Amino acid sequence: METQFAPAERADERQLRRDIETLVQQPVITTLLNTASGLVGVLNEQRQLLALNDAFLRLLGVDDPAAVLGVRPGEALQCVHAHDAPGGCGTSRFCSTCGAAIAILASLETNKPEERKCIATVARNGDRTEICLRVRASPLTIQNRRYVLIFIQDITVPQRWAESERLFLHDVNNMLTGLQGAAELLASGNLSNPAQMTTLIQDICSRMARQVSLQRMLLREDFHDYQLTPETVSARLFVDSMARLFANHPIARGKELLIGSVPDARFATDVALLQRIVVNMLTNAFEATPPGGPVRLDAEAEEHAVIFRVWNAVPIPEEVALRIFQRHFSTKGEEGRGLGTFAMKLLGERVLGGQISFTSTESGGTTFRFRLPTKLIR
Repeated sequence: METQFAPAERADERQLRRDIETLVQQPVITTLLNTASGLVGVLNEQRQLLALNDAFLRLLGVDDPAAVLGVRPGEALQCVHAHDAPGGCGTSRFCSTCGAAIAILASLETNKPEERKCIATVARNGDRTEICLRVRASPLTIQNRRYVLIFIQDITVPQRWAESERLFLHDVNNMLTGLQGAAELLASGNLSNPAQMTTLIQDICSRMARQVSLQRMLLREDFHDYQLTPETVSARLFVDSMARLFANHPIARGKELLIGSVPDARFATDVALLQRIVVNMLTNAFEATPPGGPVRLDAEAEEHAVIFRVWNAVPIPEEVALRIFQRHFSTKGEEGRGLGTFAMKLLGERVLGGQISFTSTESGGTTFRFRLPTKLIR
């Protein structure tokens, strides 16, 4: 059977029964399964579950172990990619970026313990949700047969808090910097229009209050109580405001922001959220662009929508593209990273009712698109 990553072959029913009986007769394995506080399982060389403890069963939402014995971890967890290929869990191109699959295969290859972080989109109660696991795979040999012990720690909640805290503090720090600058100008007494600066300070304070509310919503992924503030916006004026924002922005220093064609279109939306999404798109593009390189922002009008596009010349590697909108995925390798593109898609689609997408090729570079309805729909 063909595979795009791990071997697809599985043990037959007779071999599965023999392996399970062998493990049951091992006091050390039985004691480990009964006493370990975390999630513990045992796999055969074909990555099929042979034994697991009660904590693992609870994570799976399964009462009877027999229901999952013989299946692979992704199939048991109901990973949405577990059946992308005929060979099942571990055999699709998406599986080549799976931390659990990589840890298991690496431990079998090196005959040493291997640990990876696994980010999975799983089916739960008819919906999809993101989970983040720390998976440690350790090989062992019993009666001349090789097995893999897997130890799993569910780090979804602490990871979510770390990500949200980083994003929240980053945004609040930016607003405080603007607030401090405005307050200093106002205190200097050298302003021709102090009322305008007072209005700016009030606007920043209002945005900070909205940021606190948005932070709560991001933690719960529940935006039903979030109070949108719809305004009529000009596409040209909005793009102009983005150009001014990044004209002296540190992340754009030594790089070029090109403004392409922008229609004279008007639409109704929550401007603060729109700004957050497009700023994120531009920030990602500038981060990917080498010194001296260009980033382009343009827009297009449709009958009932406006499309904002951000382009840069650098293609996204396939392993990143496969997971770019997953909540806990990050290319930066830091604790608490991985919320930027996820939040962009979450806010753009679930809150503003638009569509976030991207294309990326070696020859054409990378383009992120935000298709926004001209009327705000909740």
